[in-house]
Amino acid sequence: HPESDAVSGHVLEFHSEELSDDMKRKIHCNQQAMPLISAGTTMFRRESFFRVGFYESRWEVGVDMNWLLRAKEQKLRIDVLPDIVLRRRLHHANKGIVKKDFIHQRAQILKEHLDRLRHGENVGNG
Repeated sequence: HPESDAVSGHVLEFHSEELSDDMKRKIHCNQQAMPLISAGTTMFRRESFFRVGFYESRWEVGVDMNWLLRAKEQKLRIDVLPDIVLRRRLHHANKGIVKKDFIHQRAQILKEHLDRLRHGENVGNG
């Protein structure tokens, strides 16, 4: 599809074998494959990637979220395949666990996105 800027797929999560049953109960694991647009599941056309720009290193969490919101602002077309393209191992050192003190950054990323939309900054100016 030449009109596509990127193609993504589904992710299937699983608990790492070394996790105790107690830890497995604490870490939510989706039992079904789900669509996910992230760096690990998506291939971008080079020119489309650079239209959005590089990942921002100032974030501890939400780096993909930030980039994808900026891609949405640029109106990138991302097609999602029904195939599983990533198997994600959930373990005690996942970023969502070890960086949980930074979870507020996701709200800040969303706020910045909404502010750009309100002010018309970089929206669709690819």
